[in-house]
Amino acid sequence: MYDIRFFDIGDMKEIKNLADEVGIDEPLDTKCQFIIARHEGKLAGFVGFRLDTTPRFEHIVLARRFQKTRLGVLLMKAMEEFLRKSNFKQYASYILNSRLHMQGYAVKWGMKAYAVKDNGIWFYKNL
Repeated sequence: MYDIRFFDIGDMKEIKNLADEVGIDEPLDTKCQFIIARHEGKLAGFVGFRLDTTPRFEHIVLARRFQKTRLGVLLMKAMEEFLRKSNFKQYASYILNSRLHMQGYAVKWGMKAYAVKDNGIWFYKNL
């Protein structure tokens, strides 16, 4: 079972440590809103998103032992539920071409490409 909730400022050190442990290939955007998942009291993963003008999905990071589980889906659903309850109608994400596997996940998740740039693709999803 997972305890999924919004982070509080005390979780930021763990979020940074998990990002370093997993070795994400982009800088961690600490200005994101984060929804975290704990398993047996330890940070198992998080999703990060910005709420500037259009909500923007930035990060999903899972501890290695949870990468082949449904935790990523649960975190994305929690983010989408929050956005819907906050009256947002869609969100976007920019995914670099160097992360083709993530572009594939975006399409499987129901996101649609709307702008192709030299080094990546902008995707959106209606809620």
